[in-house]
Amino acid sequence: MCSRRLRWHTRTTADDCGAEGERRAVAFLRAHGLRILQRNYRCRTGELDVIAEEGATLVFVEVKTRRAGGDELPEAALTAGKKHRVCKAAQHFMRSYKLPDRLFRFDLVGVEYDDAGRWQCLHWRNVINYRRGLARRH
Repeated sequence: MCSRRLRWHTRTTADDCGAEGERRAVAFLRAHGLRILQRNYRCRTGELDVIAEEGATLVFVEVKTRRAGGDELPEAALTAGKKHRVCKAAQHFMRSYKLPDRLFRFDLVGVEYDDAGRWQCLHWRNVINYRRGLARRH
């Protein structure tokens, strides 16, 4: 019975992988000169995984974590619906903190891991066209 509990505790759930992916993405972004302002910003319109600054530019970062060699690449998970929710959440953030004239962009960090415990981060800049992302979906 005890060994079952130990095995259960050592399993990694999807939430654990996502949280570890976000931690690794934040470390990656810091190592590349971005200053992290906030993580997991939530509002009624959506969630922003990471909010950072690069110079004078506010950077809203979506983090997607996937197992290497899986069926879906991290960057493929950024659907039109997700882009819309990210844009609405960014709009809410900028209104809440009174940042109407601030330069901003949307980035994606894809985090992949394998069974050997190796992790890799890939960074795509400016992945969402804000006006198109806010447009109503049909």
